[in-house]
Amino acid sequence: FILEDKRTGVWNRLKLASVSKFQLYVGHLSFSYIIGLLQVMLVLFVFRYVLGTNMYGGFWKVGIIAAIYVLLVMAFSVFVISLVKTVSQSSIIISLVAVAFAMIGGAYWPLEIVQSEALLAMKWISPIYYAMESMKQVTVYEGTFGSIWTYVSMMVVIAIVLLMVGISLLEKRTERYHSSE
Repeated sequence: FILEDKRTGVWNRLKLASVSKFQLYVGHLSFSYIIGLLQVMLVLFVFRYVLGTNMYGGFWKVGIIAAIYVLLVMAFSVFVISLVKTVSQSSIIISLVAVAFAMIGGAYWPLEIVQSEALLAMKWISPIYYAMESMKQVTVYEGTFGSIWTYVSMMVVIAIVLLMVGISLLEKRTERYHSSE
């Protein structure tokens, strides 16, 4: 939404309104987060209650992990839009990176079958790896939150860093744009 608002000029008008930058970002990001969370929770409910997927008593834990992962995805999106100029560029980059992260993070196949040490080393840069491992721990292995603390905290740290860098880059680009006018 931020890129589209920037393209149409709505973003600049919002920045001139009596709304602080903090409120502007919180409003946009809250809306995006809630929409993403509702979509993911709907999928989880369908899997659990319509399709009858056994989550081994970890359904609510999977919901919490998914909520943190949605925050991470939103933060990654903010970071990407801080680097690109158009919605189509962001769509291309997010699609490419999402597929790569899914492959090296264990979403397409279990990492236990991967033979390449280089690919296994790359899992640490994939946000999907942390979510997949967390969900696997609380469902298949019936783990507690204590057993996934490292994975969940990594997702939160990565999300915070991406949000901070993304927002600061967005602000710098906006300042450069206004100073060149």
